Amino acid sequence: MRGPLSPSGFAWPPAPALIAITVSISAPASVRRGSTLRYTAAVRNDSQTPYRLDPCPDFVAYLGGKQATETYQLNCAPVGLLDPGETATFDMRFDVSRALSPGPAPLSWGLIDGRLAAPLATTTVILT
Repeated sequence: MRGPLSPSGFAWPPAPALIAITVSISAPASVRRGSTLRYTAAVRNDSQTPYRLDPCPDFVAYLGGKQATETYQLNCAPVGLLDPGETATFDMRFDVSRALSPGPAPLSWGLIDGRLAAPLATTTVILT
């Protein structure tokens, strides 16, 4: 028998209801150090819940390292809402530091929005 201080079988606090999305990035195979990398980031709503991009979430991008130095706000006003199954693609730019070592480097991009599950994507770019 369960007493007043026994667990009830319910997780508390309840887990948040996160919106399942998939983030992907498409970048050129290589980029010159000291130039601007142009790539796209796509966000697909995999949930059964609409994803309202209001306010536009912040995003972080980093190349060749594991620490982001700045966050930026995504220009998502033209999209406004991603219904279940919909994808929005955003044109992105990244100033590539001359100080980075040549060779393969991970490019990572992710959304900063506490309503989302797994909002990060990574690909490899060759730095020349």
